[in-house]
Amino acid sequence: MHIQSHKHLQDEHDKIRELSQQLAIEKRRAAAYKRQREMIFEQIKEHNESLSKKIKDIVNNVNEMESKEMQSHT
Repeated sequence: MHIQSHKHLQDEHDKIRELSQQLAIEKRRAAAYKRQREMIFEQIKEHNESLSKKIKDIVNNVNEMESKEMQSHT
C-alpha cells in the first residue's frame, strides 16, 4: 500500500510539473502576442496621425485656395 501511495504522489508531482511547464509556455506565448498587439496598435495610431495631418493639410490648402479665389473676385 505504501508503494502505491508513493507512486500516486510521484504521478501527481509529475503532472503538476508538466502543467506548470505548459503554463509557463503559455504565459510566454501570451506575452509575445501582447507585444505584437501593442506594436500593431502603435503602427495604427501612427498611421492615423499621419492621415489626420494629411487631411488637415488638404483642408488648409483648399481653404487657402478658396480665400485667394474670393479675393481675386473682389
